[in-house]
Amino acid sequence: MAAFAGAGLAVAGAVLQAVVRNPLADPYLLGLNSGASTGVALVVLVFGSGAALVRSGAALAGAVLTIGLVLLLAGAGRARGPGRIVLAGLAAGYALSAITSLLLFLADSPEAARSVMFWLLGSLAAVQPAMLAVVALGVVVGLLLLTGFSGRIDALASGDDSALTAGLDPERARFGILAGASAMVGVIVAGVGGVGFVGLVVPHLARALVGARHRRILPAAALIGAALLIAADTAARTLLAPHEVPVGVVTGVLGAPFLLLLLARSGRAPA
Repeated sequence: MAAFAGAGLAVAGAVLQAVVRNPLADPYLLGLNSGASTGVALVVLVFGSGAALVRSGAALAGAVLTIGLVLLLAGAGRARGPGRIVLAGLAAGYALSAITSLLLFLADSPEAARSVMFWLLGSLAAVQPAMLAVVALGVVVGLLLLTGFSGRIDALASGDDSALTAGLDPERARFGILAGASAMVGVIVAGVGGVGFVGLVVPHLARALVGARHRRILPAAALIGAALLIAADTAARTLLAPHEVPVGVVTGVLGAPFLLLLLARSGRAPA
């Protein structure tokens, strides 16, 4: 599960950064994790269903609806710049996180609320075979499809004018690719909860290794993301043994310094 989840989150992050044209874009920043989490919390806490397929469907729907909301809030056409999309993602993420917190507060079952709370931190402690199969299928299909669209991702990363020159409708291509990446994130969140920073950190490492073409970036990001989350899970299981730290806490500790380094480097970049 760590390998598939890490690969999928890294690939989704690479796609989001390219299509949104913002190096800080990732599933957390654009609200996808929050949307998927709200969907899962809704079916678990309100409808009392923890079945793998139901949870995956709710998370997938929550993530895809969230990216649609973000694009709607960001405006249309040339008014929808990279900064506006990120701000819209932050707004949607905060609102959805508040809804999830309200669902936890109103939950009738303390046990269900506790399990959802632990899951929201990101956990690989209780992987179910059915959920592993769903996540594996979603990541493999998502990686193949997004790699097949790598030429369109390259065009969108260069701007809408380049996409038009390549014969694409930028709006339709952007939404279709973002919806595919969001669906993959939703399925992963249903399986492992909120695991941050993998989708932010790994794409930058992949670009440094293989260049700017997404036909090479996406497979490289998948391999690095898988290795990173396996290492993080190993640390989560051993650092405070016999207690297991939520893996999302470990990735947060690892990812925060990288984010600060990225911000420092962007601040030194020439205008």
